[in-house]
Amino acid sequence: MPLALTCGKRNVLVPRGQRGFLAGRDAVYANRMPRRPALVRRLPPLFRNPSSDPILKPEVRTAFPELEDEFRFLDEHLVPRFTELDEAALAGQRSFRLQQLALIAGGAASATLGGLRASVGWTWAALAEAVVAGLLVVVVLVTQRSSAQRRYLSTRLHAEKLRGEYFRFVVRTGDYADETERRGALKRRVAELTKDVEP
Repeated sequence: MPLALTCGKRNVLVPRGQRGFLAGRDAVYANRMPRRPALVRRLPPLFRNPSSDPILKPEVRTAFPELEDEFRFLDEHLVPRFTELDEAALAGQRSFRLQQLALIAGGAASATLGGLRASVGWTWAALAEAVVAGLLVVVVLVTQRSSAQRRYLSTRLHAEKLRGEYFRFVVRTGDYADETERRGALKRRVAELTKDVEP
C-alpha cells in the first residue's frame, strides 16, 4: 500500500522506503532539490500562463501498479475538473502578482524620481514622477476592477478540495470506504464542489 505523506495542505504518495517531501507545488525527493533561488522561482511568467501539474507525478504513479484502476477512474471523473480549476487559479495568481509587482516597481521608480528632484533639482524628474504616479493610479484601478485575487483564491480553494478528494478516494477513507458506493460518492462530491465555480 502507498504511504500518504502530508505536509500542510499538500498530499503526496511516496513509495515505501523513499524519503519525500514537498517544495512549492512539486513533490521533491532528497536527491533532486530545486536549484533556483526561491525568490526567482516564485516570480510570475510575463508572457504565458503557467500550466497545471498532475496531481501525481508519473514516476510516483507507476510505483503503485495495484492502484492503476483507481487512477484511471480519477483521470476520467476528477482530474479534468481539477486541471481546469488549477489552471484558472494559476492564471488568476499570475495576474494578481504581476499587478502587485507593477505597483512595487512603480512606487520605487516614483520615490527615486522624487529623490532626484529634491536633491539635484532636475525638472524632468518631477514630470516623470507625475507620469509614473498617474500610471500607478491606473494600475490600482485595474487591480480593483479585475478581482484577480478573489478569483484566484476561489478557484484555488476548490482545486485543493478536489486534490484532497483524490487522495481520500485512493486511500479509501470517509465516504470512500464502502467499495460498492465509493465511485458514485466521488462523482457526487466532484459535482458538489464544482457546481458554483466559474474558472
